Amino acid sequence: MGIESYMIHKRIAGLMIAAVLVALGGCGELDSNWDASWWKQDRRVLKPSKRPPAQKREGTKPNPAEPRENSDTHVASVEPVGAAPRENAVVRRASNSKSPVRPFFHLYLVPSGSKAADSNRNEVRIELRHLTPRMCGMLLEMLYVPLGRSGSGEETYLLYEQPEEFERAMAFVERLDVAGGTDAWSEGIAGFVKTLQQGAVIDKAVVGLSESKFASIVQSGDGSSEVRWAAAIFAGKLAADYRYEYAEARSYYAQAQRFAKEESIEAMTCEWWRADTFIQESATRDANEALEDILDHYTHLWPKSHVIERSYAILKKNQKR
Repeated sequence: MGIESYMIHKRIAGLMIAAVLVALGGCGELDSNWDASWWKQDRRVLKPSKRPPAQKREGTKPNPAEPRENSDTHVASVEPVGAAPRENAVVRRASNSKSPVRPFFHLYLVPSGSKAADSNRNEVRIELRHLTPRMCGMLLEMLYVPLGRSGSGEETYLLYEQPEEFERAMAFVERLDVAGGTDAWSEGIAGFVKTLQQGAVIDKAVVGLSESKFASIVQSGDGSSEVRWAAAIFAGKLAADYRYEYAEARSYYAQAQRFAKEESIEAMTCEWWRADTFIQESATRDANEALEDILDHYTHLWPKSHVIERSYAILKKNQKR
């Protein structure tokens, strides 16, 4: 009886050991680093960032967040220029159509005396008295960057998707439409227009004179913050695009930022052209940092601005290299 009892216990112990091994090992090899909580782990590769929705880089648009109040603290002593983030800023036009409102806003610049046309919703036509539509459009797109600019010999239009940007551009047209004045602003605009008209053949004296006129506005204590901001942007564009002095251009853009409200479209424009100088210099690392700053600071405020769209696209292209 003792031997039989011993054999029975031995068989039972063997079966139990085999069962335990089968349960642990299964049909494959046993992984000694197996983690019982693997299913709880996030296996995505995440890059720390303050930037809102990551899906924006895949071509989708982030949902606009609630606008934030602007800070009351500014560097400039004058009242800064800029549209504060706000809701329901769409310029509405009467229409009997029941179709949904189009997501784009068209700003048409037409010559003086042109025949009025019926405006659809989200379209505005502004009649110019002095500048040609094309020249006015080329200047305006430096201040409020559109999705695109097009048109014919009779009219030019700029396309926007951010309604506040559309409104700001529309309001600034009157300041650009000047001619024949002897003040620094009028002379600066006249010189810049002449430079744009010259195309590839650039008169450096005209460029220098125009830039100096805008620089004098920036440095003077006179003039509104709106004009001084625009003058600094124009001076920077002349320095970068025609004299290839990128460091000087960045200095102008830094001065322009002093006249812009914090987190405004105008402040975003300053940072956009600063990033552009790095792109022109092929300074990819500096360009990426500048573009990331734009996305961090402005995506949640102006998600439909073309500056945001372009910043994402350029940054994504640079990171693939």
